[in-house]
Amino acid sequence: VVYVCKACHGVAILADNIEPILYHIVAERLAMPDAVDLLRREIHDPAEAETIRLELEPLYGELDRLAVERAEGLLTARQVKI
Repeated sequence: VVYVCKACHGVAILADNIEPILYHIVAERLAMPDAVDLLRREIHDPAEAETIRLELEPLYGELDRLAVERAEGLLTARQVKI
């Protein structure tokens, strides 16, 4: 098995070369004491999730605006950081 970049097909790696590394990383993470917490299903209130999503929407919009203004040279990195 070979994993290949779906976009350009220019990068490929044999599964035999990468899977042992991935298995090791995942096994180490699952061996940590808090791993069970990562696997527990959390119950979310859909209404609360929607409220949070609506609160985040304008904030992400502001981040996008700042990124555009930074890219256009209208803001310095320091101005964006503040």
